[in-house]
Formats: sequence, C-alpha cells, structure tokens
Amino acid sequence: MSKKIVERTDERYCWIIKTTKGGPGEQGEGDYWDKFLHDNVVAVGWAGIDENPTDYSYDDFLNELRANYPWEKDNVAHTASTIYSFANCWQSGDIAIVCEGYTAMQDNKDVLVHGIATVGDFSCDPRPKWEWRFKRKAKIVPLNVRISKKVFVEAFGCRSMRLTIHGPFTLKQFEKFKKGIQKKRPDFQI
Repeated sequence: MSKKIVERTDERYCWIIKTTKGGPGEQGEGDYWDKFLHDNVVAVGWAGIDENPTDYSYDDFLNELRANYPWEKDNVAHTASTIYSFANCWQSGDIAIVCEGYTAMQDNKDVLVHGIATVGDFSCDPRPKWEWRFKRKAKIVPLNVRISKKVFVEAFGCRSMRLTIHGPFTLKQFEKFKKGIQKKRPDFQI
C-alpha cells in the first residue's frame, strides 16, 4: 500500500477538502463550491471511475484502478487513496474545512475558506448531475472568508495544500484553526 489509510475509531476527525479540480485557485468550470452548497454535499471527482470504493479493500481498489483505468496510471496511487479514504476513512460526524488550496511557495497568501461542513453518509452517485460522483451528505456553514495560510500551517502543519483532501486531523487541531476563523467571523460556531 503506497499511502497510509486511516483505521477508524469512534473518534471524530477533521479533514480539509478542496472544491477545485486541478491546482489551487483554478476557477470557473473547475470549482465545485456552488454545487457542494446547492446539493448539501462534499465530494471528490475522477469522472469515469465506476467502482464503488466501499466494495473493496484498499489494495483491491488500487489494483482495480490500475487494471481498468490506464489514463490514471501516473496518479493511480493518489487517485485510489483519495477516493478510498473519502469513502472508507471519513465517517458521519467528521468536520470538513471546504476551501481552495495553496502551494508551499505562497507564503503570504490568504486562503479562501468557503465553509465548514459536518459530514454524513457516503454515496457513490451512479448518475451524477455534475462530474464528481463520490459524495458525502453535509451540513454546511458557509463562511466565504480569507484566512492567512499561517493559520493552516500552525493548526495542521500543511505547508502545501494541493491535494484534493488532507487529514485526518484531530478536533483539537480544528479548535486551534477555528480561533483563526473567529478573528474574522466572531459569530462563527459549529
């Protein structure tokens, strides 16, 4: 197995999830925030992958993607671990910070935090209205605030956030991050 897959306990976790496909800051057709909010979901992409990751062990899912999706060959381990983790390691009640990403070189960048979600059950949408088919129901608190990258680094240690999802992080780390949000939005509660 090329990436550590979280063994779940009863402990709730915090995750960070981007709303864009491609690199940080990709906007327009590549940003799915409005769809997340409209459908009350958080989601990850990879159109064309039909397998439901909850039907597999991680190694079997990775092998299935290697065998059936040659267009993903360069990124198959990343793709498999992202989808598998989202489906099998996240659980109802976890917290997701929904935001744009950033690179290690963007030291003075403020990061757009679209909102904070409490996630629910996973589903593999067989006929998605929009391209991302791996979804979790979510209760989303929209924020639309820019937070210093420094707040992310201090709370989570993420010097770069280019991947689709990051985590798991503890709720203690989330509480530290939440203080950064409350400096901009004192009314924020979750």
